[in-house]
Amino acid sequence: MASIIATAAMLDGNDVRMSEVHGMAQRGGTVFTEIRINAKSSIIPPGYADIMIALEPVEALRYLHKLRRGGLAVINDNPIPPPIVYVENIPYPKTEEVVSKIKEITDNVYTIKATKIAEEELGDPRPANVILIGFGLAKGFLGVSEESVREAIKRVIRPKYVEMNLKALEIGKRLAKEL
Repeated sequence: MASIIATAAMLDGNDVRMSEVHGMAQRGGTVFTEIRINAKSSIIPPGYADIMIALEPVEALRYLHKLRRGGLAVINDNPIPPPIVYVENIPYPKTEEVVSKIKEITDNVYTIKATKIAEEELGDPRPANVILIGFGLAKGFLGVSEESVREAIKRVIRPKYVEMNLKALEIGKRLAKEL
């Protein structure tokens, strides 16, 4: 997702800085990416992010400290509890609880069942991230052009998955009109 947004911003002529932290991503951990457009540093200080897009609700909480008051949060409503939750019988927050916590910082919160929609409409959960990009594009908060996003998808995504991701982009745009 971050590569598509960053590539689109560059195609639009912007100076783009991106940092990515993979943590234990290969073992089911998180990936955290920051994108700054026309800024000198790739690191977003706490309380300065204009937009946060989270592919999992609790991950939104993990990085909530980055979001500025009144910023925008878009959350994929697809909880993925880690194995320890089941092993130790630890309660995992419901999406509503996550949204309630985020609303202490901002009222600008959207939750989208992007993974479920991707599975239902495309037969594959992986384009959920592009559905969120389409949503952001249609709502006007990504700051990139649709033409550049389409070109970025063609450049970043493997050729055999480009059409599916272009359809995901359209689904996200449709959801933005419905919400």
